[in-house]
Amino acid sequence: MRFAALCLLAGTTTLGSGAAAADSTIRQFDFGAFHRCALGGDGAVQCLGESNVFGQIGSGTPGEQGAARPVTVIGHGASKVVTGSFYSCAIVGGALRCWGDIGGKDPGKPRALISSGVTDAAAGDDRVCAIVGDAAQCVGVGGQSGSNEYSQLHPVPYTEIEHGVRAIAVGHMHACAVAGDALLCWGDVPFDASDQRGRVTRSALPVRVIEHGVSAVAAGEHHDCAIADGALWCWGDNTHGQIGIGRADISAAALPDVAVPPTKVHKAKHSTQSPRSNLFDDGVQRCSAPGGRVDACWVSRPVKVIEHGVTRVFAKGDASCALVEGALQCWGANALGQLGLSGEQVDTPQTVFARSVGEVALSATRACALVDGALQCTRRCLDARDGSPCRADPPGFTTSDLAFGVSDREARLGVWRGTIGTQPIMLCLRRAPADDSSYYYLRHRSTIALRSADFGGAKWQERMAEDNSTGSWELAAAHGDTMSGTWSDADATRTLPIRLSRVPVKGDPGAACGQFESDPQQDAYNAPRVDAEPLSTTTAADGSRTVRARGNQLSVVELPDSAPHAGAFNAAMRNWLREQIVAYFDCASATRAGDKVDFNQQREFELRAGAWVVVRESFELYCGGAYPNGGVGYETWNLEDGKPADLWSWIRDSKRKCDYSSDCGSAAPDALNTLLLELASRNKDGDECADAVNENRSYGLRPSRTGLVFTTSFAHVIQACDEDIEVPYAKVEPFLTDLGRQQLKGLIEAASQH
Repeated sequence: MRFAALCLLAGTTTLGSGAAAADSTIRQFDFGAFHRCALGGDGAVQCLGESNVFGQIGSGTPGEQGAARPVTVIGHGASKVVTGSFYSCAIVGGALRCWGDIGGKDPGKPRALISSGVTDAAAGDDRVCAIVGDAAQCVGVGGQSGSNEYSQLHPVPYTEIEHGVRAIAVGHMHACAVAGDALLCWGDVPFDASDQRGRVTRSALPVRVIEHGVSAVAAGEHHDCAIADGALWCWGDNTHGQIGIGRADISAAALPDVAVPPTKVHKAKHSTQSPRSNLFDDGVQRCSAPGGRVDACWVSRPVKVIEHGVTRVFAKGDASCALVEGALQCWGANALGQLGLSGEQVDTPQTVFARSVGEVALSATRACALVDGALQCTRRCLDARDGSPCRADPPGFTTSDLAFGVSDREARLGVWRGTIGTQPIMLCLRRAPADDSSYYYLRHRSTIALRSADFGGAKWQERMAEDNSTGSWELAAAHGDTMSGTWSDADATRTLPIRLSRVPVKGDPGAACGQFESDPQQDAYNAPRVDAEPLSTTTAADGSRTVRARGNQLSVVELPDSAPHAGAFNAAMRNWLREQIVAYFDCASATRAGDKVDFNQQREFELRAGAWVVVRESFELYCGGAYPNGGVGYETWNLEDGKPADLWSWIRDSKRKCDYSSDCGSAAPDALNTLLLELASRNKDGDECADAVNENRSYGLRPSRTGLVFTTSFAHVIQACDEDIEVPYAKVEPFLTDLGRQQLKGLIEAASQH
């Protein structure tokens, strides 16, 4: 089984601002393993979740990160949405359209598996089944195992029941349908059709489980429940109480001498004989009890759980719920508080909501219901940091921490401009990691880190150098594009009001705040402090320029505007300079009190030859810690295409000779490495650098006027061992690809003309 449970992210009562149509009220919804989807009042389908590795969210190419905010997959016209573990489907105009791990090309986009006639559908781990006309048709999905026909991949619909189908459900490796008024199931059916008390009946053909009176069915992982003549009947795995008839913790003294033959009683009758078996069998359920404690229980035939008044039934994983005269009752696994009830396991039906319940959906970690038209979900499981079990405390349902749409935390994320007291600030709240949000005062522009102090995004702790807290924030819920709160100093003796307005940003709010990610969020956050930095420009006789910031601490070169692709080159240099301005302020905030900030970053021309430009970058940094940092690097540009060049594409076999510690694009092949060691000067016997140089396989690479220069690249503690190893063209030519020979020869010829 591929299903694995994780705590799901939270959301709101509407589908989210991404819905295309005006009506975004939730009508119906369903949970997958790491994602969930909801159907809006306008027929739009939106999905979100922690993973899109199979394309199950529908946000694009599989393998992307999950989506914390709703993604519109179907714009309008859908009548139902169902989710399997790693895929999703919707009924749209009578067609069953699916996306995710369900076979076919472009898994991240909806495609019609059944083109017409679909009136209902259900999804499970290994198949999706639909009512087409009055027949039951199924399509197999990825990840099945086993040799029986029912568990094989069926990339096209196959008919399981030809007519009379009125309801359908899919669990783990099995499915059930109401045909006429009988219940039929196939696959790994959690039902014993014989007298042998087996756990499952494996059958590619439908097995009759209940003969008549059935109106509805729901399938969990290894258990099923059905409504027959207004009563609820369940059977299958009862290890977590999901059948609803009780599962006592039986002591060794209560175990029977031998297994009791099956009878038609529905309440446990425990024997008090001395134990000589690890099985408990009361005629209704059989439990294994190694060491005298119940380990697993199984109910092989339908037993009556609720006598009358049942109108709907729901099941997923190891839990069950039913609507009984308008009230919602639930039972089963509850270790994460997913049923909104107390206790790690609920053995018999307990009332969750007394009235006015509409749609209900269960997952391994959450339960949601429409109550009086409003979406309510169980409280999110709190992730205990001390290693204790994840628990929902207190249990119950809430409208503020939901499973669909934009949660209070998500609504707070993004870039904000505002004030603390009267001082202007810029704020960036991101999703993760929890301590990577930050803000700065426009007056001094140094970064002040913020660490999330709760799950809702309302409380934040400031973190300055040496991880000392300098203050705390408490933010109210965001109202559209405004948010307010209170700042308190470290001793909570002084408070100031916080007033914020959202800065519109394309892309995902909460993605990045730092200076190194190329992200619209980062650009918007840092723009005010970068734009406030004065720059000085010096122009050379040939039109090239040097641009400086922070006096002479930061500098970059630019090409004359008339040079080929000068725009692309100069834009890259300016972007680098912007990043270093932000890095300077991050460095200043990280330096310990009393320490001088040493932050120097320079870019200058090393070589200009025809269409080729080599830029030398040198840096000397100290931002706190035990050691300063420094070094030299090079970047080579080909102005014919206006992009940095991959010089290792000039070296034959370079990408095949790297080890676990080397970048595969910067490791010399064996023969070339032997030549480099022959030319090196710091690898001779008696030299303190000999061991490091002889073991080195990774080099920086740049062209020179006569060949190629390979530069060792050591950690800062042995940077004194670094050296440039220049290899003339004649010696390096045998190791070059055809492209390398052509381009290096042209570069050397151009250099000779200057």
